[in-house]
Amino acid sequence: MKKIILIAIPLLVLVVIGATLFILSLNRPPEWRVELSSYQTYENVVSSQRPELVASVRASQPWNFTPEMSQVTFSDGNIFITTFAPDQTTPDGVQPLPFPPEQLWCVQLREGAQSQMVFVALHSDIYYTDWVVHIPSGVWSSSQLQSTLDSLGCKLEVK
Repeated sequence: MKKIILIAIPLLVLVVIGATLFILSLNRPPEWRVELSSYQTYENVVSSQRPELVASVRASQPWNFTPEMSQVTFSDGNIFITTFAPDQTTPDGVQPLPFPPEQLWCVQLREGAQSQMVFVALHSDIYYTDWVVHIPSGVWSSSQLQSTLDSLGCKLEVK
């Protein structure tokens, strides 16, 4: 009986620790949302108005996303070269953004009465991986934006 108790107690402790870690992982937001939230906070500091998330969808064809679709880039990482970063530093040895991204999320934000489409992409090379927020270049008409979303496989209606 003592042997069973000596085995059961450590096993029970491991099960409780495992269950706790599993429950905590369920409450963690996806990594792309963490990068988007960092961008939203940055925009709140810059323009004193935080853009609100309206809609988001994962692109089914991220390989169609090209550098020409992005004018401004944002990341809180320090691996890849981006236009903006929260600390505005550019450490030595940064790498250009590798294209196409492995994953891509099409995200519609609203800041006051204005709506904005951004793309959150997972860029990877053989050594590094980082999420980057891409702000599209120029002003797109609704039809241009919808065409771009369709080419990326984003089932998202422009609102």
